[in-house]
Amino acid sequence: MLSCSFLTSRCCYLHLCMIGCIARAGGSEELRPLSLIEVGEAKRDNAIVSKHAQVQTTILSHFTFNHNVVNPSPQNHVLHWIVGFCTNAAASCQELSYPFAEMAAKWELQLNLELLTLKVRFATVDCTVDNMLCNEQGVQAYPTFHRYTKGKHVATLTGGSGMDVERLATWLKMQMNTARVTSPQDEWNLGDGVLDILLVFGALALAIWASSEQK
Repeated sequence: MLSCSFLTSRCCYLHLCMIGCIARAGGSEELRPLSLIEVGEAKRDNAIVSKHAQVQTTILSHFTFNHNVVNPSPQNHVLHWIVGFCTNAAASCQELSYPFAEMAAKWELQLNLELLTLKVRFATVDCTVDNMLCNEQGVQAYPTFHRYTKGKHVATLTGGSGMDVERLATWLKMQMNTARVTSPQDEWNLGDGVLDILLVFGALALAIWASSEQK
């Protein structure tokens, strides 16, 4: 079996080939990357950046949470969301912010190998700012972590003073094992060989078309 790093490199290379062909055909028009959370809609959202390392998770507001997690649009190709609900006043939240961000980055890198679909995204809600949202999601202790699958709340880890890194890591591993094997009926799954062939032929067709347009 090919390694994850090799598969990722291969997919990225084929993806870049297609983007290059489209850019060539379209002239100087800038390609807009797919955004799961519109920057314009989340201007006030910041990233939690640990003082220990440049690792970050996205902070969701009430608006971006509703439009990406519980009511995703057809353009939102995220199957699972892991959302941490925290408040700045909770010592456990401060202690777990970096470990959560670090584990989130590792799991996203390991599981998000598809070109058009992300198996999992991690985010945080600041309950100091969006207390109403946290109440709506049944948060009663900080930190609390929820997993959402296709807009539905399916699992919870309730924190408080007894929360530690080991407990969080164990719960995340269990949730990610579930995400790894989940295959919704509407998820587009093709074998690596078939997908590569389609991408290669698509890139070749675009290159031929681009060349003919320049003549």
